[in-house]
Amino acid sequence: GYAFVKRLQIPWRAAKKTNRVTVLSVLLFCGVNGTNAFVSHTRVPTGPHVIFICIDALRPDHLGSYGYHRDTSPFLDHLANEGVRFEYAYSQESYTMASVPSFFTSLYPVTHQVLYDEPKIDTLNPHHLTLAEILKNAGYTTAAFVYNPHLRARFGFGQGFDLYADHRGGVDPHLSAHEAYETARKLLGETLQFVRAHRGKKLFVYL
Repeated sequence: GYAFVKRLQIPWRAAKKTNRVTVLSVLLFCGVNGTNAFVSHTRVPTGPHVIFICIDALRPDHLGSYGYHRDTSPFLDHLANEGVRFEYAYSQESYTMASVPSFFTSLYPVTHQVLYDEPKIDTLNPHHLTLAEILKNAGYTTAAFVYNPHLRARFGFGQGFDLYADHRGGVDPHLSAHEAYETARKLLGETLQFVRAHRGKKLFVYL
């Protein structure tokens, strides 16, 4: 596994004193912990915008920042060079359905029990506090844009998100298989539309 963290433009302490955009980008892993972190009242956030980008099933040995000889990942390599790159990062499971809830809750799969694609059984318990819920109660506007069928809202992954776009309609049947599964441009377009519509607010976005 791999993980990058990058803080852009201004230090955290200066966030209160400037209107410039600050982005905290996290790839692959972000942990939160503690049911005591929940605050019943909404506060005005003072931290940066938070963008959580999860690239499913990406091999680190095919990234330039991890020594791959081909230029396959120029943007990620730049992010790794400018931010913090972890040499070792371990997923709590080997498949999406169980590992993403661990990102959201900082719980092991054996605890959150979201293990298989069975919406009547394996759904995220609303009693588990999620990262989105923590940030929402800290005053953030929260949104998720996902195309993975294993991450649909019916499994409880929408907890804490003001908008959870899980694209239940799937890929466009009128496109070729390669084009239909090319979702980067679609995600970018939807994300930028959301950001522009909520200009002036602190945002948490999961992609």
